[in-house]
Amino acid sequence: MIYKSIFGDILLLVNNKNELYYCSLCDKNNMNKISDNKKIEENYIKQLDEYFNLKRKTFDVLIDLSHFNKYQQLVYKEVLNISYGETKSYQELAKKCFNNKNYARFVGNILSKNDVLFFIPCHRIIKSNGKISNYVLGENTKNKLLKLEKGVLK
Repeated sequence: MIYKSIFGDILLLVNNKNELYYCSLCDKNNMNKISDNKKIEENYIKQLDEYFNLKRKTFDVLIDLSHFNKYQQLVYKEVLNISYGETKSYQELAKKCFNNKNYARFVGNILSKNDVLFFIPCHRIIKSNGKISNYVLGENTKNKLLKLEKGVLK
C-alpha cells in the first residue's frame, strides 16, 4: 500500500501474518516489491499519519525482523528502544549492542540497510559530536524528522 506523506509517497508492505517488513519512500527500485498482498491494515497508515501530524509518539505495530541477520536484528531492536525526540550516537549504540564504541561504523552500515524506515527510527542516530550524518533518505530528511519529533517542524 502507498501512503502519501509530507516526505513523499511511502510504500508499506506486510507479510502474511500482517507484520510490517518494508517501509520506504517509493522509487523505481522498490516499486517491483508491490505484490497482490493487500492485507495491510489501515492501522499502519493511520499511525504513520498521526506520527507525521504530531499526534503519535510511539508505534504499536508488529515488525518482521526475520529477513535481517542477527547483527541487524540486535541493532534494530535497540533502536526501537530510543524514545521519540531522543537521539543516540553511533558510538553509544555500538557500545550498547556490541560493548565496543569502536563498532560505530559497523552500526552505521547496519542502519543504512534499514528498510522499515520511520517504524525503526534510525533517524534518531547521530554523530557523537551531535551533528547529523548519513541517512538512507538523505540528511535533509533526517533533519526534518528530528525537527518533527522536537515539535519544531509542522
